[in-house]
Amino acid sequence: MVTRMRIPLLGMVLGLVMVGCGRKEMPQPVLEQTPPPSIVSLAYEQHYNSIRVTMRLAGGGGFLGYQIDIAQTDPICHCRTPWQRDYELQPRKGMDQKDVVRLITIHKAGVEFFYRIRAVDALGRLGPWSKTIRAQPVERIQ
Repeated sequence: MVTRMRIPLLGMVLGLVMVGCGRKEMPQPVLEQTPPPSIVSLAYEQHYNSIRVTMRLAGGGGFLGYQIDIAQTDPICHCRTPWQRDYELQPRKGMDQKDVVRLITIHKAGVEFFYRIRAVDALGRLGPWSKTIRAQPVERIQ
């Protein structure tokens, strides 16, 4: 008797889980003929220990994201360290031709940091890297 009740109950729970999760819209195809992703405009300004980056992405059929890489000045050789991924926003719908703002915080005083940004679309296509952004934290004057 108990096993008979478990099977329908399990079926109802699985049915609710299947219906209750996932996207509720039809998939939007991104065709290979769509223009590749790119950064149309990029502006930044530094405020003490942070950088406010404003960018506008285009292409990719409207499904766009971006990647930010970081490097810093090596204290021994005074050269730039290898690039590492600092942040990545996965491609999402509605990012085409909209201003995107990202605030980057710089934590180490006395070290020069380098940033570069590129757009990415839902097909995994990568846009060209932006011009390198250089920043060094500034001490606040009290």
